[in-house]
Amino acid sequence: MNFQDSKCFIKLMIVLCVLLTIPLLSYGKAYKTKKKTSIFNPNPADGFSGLLAPVKVSGWGYIDERGNFVITPHYNDNQVGDFSEGLTWIVLNNKVGYMDKTGKIAIKPRFEKAWDFQEGLALVCKVGEGPGYCGYINKNGKYVIISQFVNAMSFSEGLAAVKMNDQWGYIDKTGKFVITPRYNDAVGSFSEGLAKVSIRTKDQYGEVIHNWGYIDKTGNFVITSQFSHAGDFSEDFAGACNSNNKCGYIDKSGNNVIGYQYDKVEKFSQGLARVAYTSSFGEDQWGYINKEGKIVIKIQFSDAGDYSSNGLARVCEGNQKCGYIDKTGRFVIGTSFNIRNANSFSDGIALVKVDGYGYIDRNGTFIIKPAFNGVGDFSEGLATVTPGDKWGYINRTGKLVIPPQFTNTNDFSEGLAAVDNGYIDKTGKFVIQPLFEIAKNFSEGLAAVRVDRKWGYIDKTGRFIIKPEIVIEPQFYGDSELPGDFSEGLARVNTKYGERGYIAHNGHMKLVLKRVWRASDFHEGRALVEIVSGFAGSAYTWGYVDKRGRFIIKPVFTSANAFSDDYAGVCIGFNKCGYINKIGKFVVKPIFEDVGSFSNGFAPAKIGGLWGYINKAGKFVILPQFSWVGDFN
Repeated sequence: MNFQDSKCFIKLMIVLCVLLTIPLLSYGKAYKTKKKTSIFNPNPADGFSGLLAPVKVSGWGYIDERGNFVITPHYNDNQVGDFSEGLTWIVLNNKVGYMDKTGKIAIKPRFEKAWDFQEGLALVCKVGEGPGYCGYINKNGKYVIISQFVNAMSFSEGLAAVKMNDQWGYIDKTGKFVITPRYNDAVGSFSEGLAKVSIRTKDQYGEVIHNWGYIDKTGNFVITSQFSHAGDFSEDFAGACNSNNKCGYIDKSGNNVIGYQYDKVEKFSQGLARVAYTSSFGEDQWGYINKEGKIVIKIQFSDAGDYSSNGLARVCEGNQKCGYIDKTGRFVIGTSFNIRNANSFSDGIALVKVDGYGYIDRNGTFIIKPAFNGVGDFSEGLATVTPGDKWGYINRTGKLVIPPQFTNTNDFSEGLAAVDNGYIDKTGKFVIQPLFEIAKNFSEGLAAVRVDRKWGYIDKTGRFIIKPEIVIEPQFYGDSELPGDFSEGLARVNTKYGERGYIAHNGHMKLVLKRVWRASDFHEGRALVEIVSGFAGSAYTWGYVDKRGRFIIKPVFTSANAFSDDYAGVCIGFNKCGYINKIGKFVVKPIFEDVGSFSNGFAPAKIGGLWGYINKAGKFVILPQFSWVGDFN
């Protein structure tokens, strides 16, 4: 997942669902914790709710409660969500809209981000931050509360938490403040008349800590802020954790009714709650308790979801296969789905993956059948896919718009895609013939190509703007040895003398780095470089230089990633990885085995041999459960 191995999974990784790309905003301001993993999973598995559940086989589809496909799998990653109040969000051409259960578009895709409908309204947001970022629409797609909030949550019990001027408050469905903005840390949604609110304080060492309590609908505290973590009330109980980060359940008076004994707890649903113990390696084992605190389904699952209204819960075993159990713990739908591609049921259908992606019903029958063996990321509305040996492109409806015919493909960039060492447009027509030994993507109007083992840069007509004279005979033929894409006005090249340098759009050398072993493209004003030191060149360390070639972050890291979202993932030794800011200070402590890059507020992090996703506070928002992950797009 580091810079030097980033290329190997580009074409193989499946775009993770949009459903997971957007929850960070809705949970408000993140809070820091000294623990390596989260106590509460902010992305709990959704359950059957009515008739349909999304699943994936070779494409995404929907199944009913008998397991039958009601919408056959033909949607691809990042395209569909769970049904809520009769509608599910879908993504078409990089915009989010809503579809009904017949597959008909109910609200035309035009939003950058959108959430499920709750109480008749859906939270929708624009890209970027600042005034006018988030608002609410009705089921006709009409704004009923205009975009005016910098952060917001969905409605619950008639109120929604919104953020203005760095303060959280609560509005009603007319957009009027019922609780004026007064909370500056983090808040939750109302549930059974109460909402959790965090108060920032400092411990004896001066470190910020977050104590959670509960307010009523007047904004007054009814349970004082005293818990290190807290969950929403459900069926009269709420999960809460003490100062030692041991978790149990409290009642609405704040009394501890089920002792603080678990490492993680989730809300009660259908009379049962899932609880977990976490091993020293960060591995969770989940089971279910009743309201007396008795374990009724043995703690044994590697992952688990809440029980939904149809009496089923999604669980996964150690082999990372998932199925659905009833309240006795008996499997109703067997463990045939991959752990990262089996959602819980929502509106009666679930999204799963077996050999591809689709949707199943309660019986495990596919209602949207799978389609492809391999897919790439969506870029400019298209994604590269293969049903077999050849690659083509689909749009966000899952339709093949460029039939599989190519051996090697890349994402579309600036309207063109490099395929089989030439360039095609979005109709699949070659606009620059495949005459090159190697062809890279366009960036800032130019693309690097190789002819007779010399590299140059062409424009979109195929004309050389920078002639093939950058000789490259790399000792190690990796990404960092190839000429780079233009980024921030510069492109990384290897000179004929074997030096690492950067050229401008006119081909003139702007910067040459001395005694640098490897270098990356510039990102956010900084380039990642590797130097060799130690006896006989025995040590390799990474640091960051500015556009004048000066080290602004010293080369002290054993591995590192480029800057993204103002943070860079770095390691200071074996299994000691975290994130630094632009002055080189650790903002997420190096407690992980490996890390990736931040994208849309999420970053991959590895612990206990498995990957999950953290937010910028270093808190797991998607628990470690995957053998391999990509960045959020």
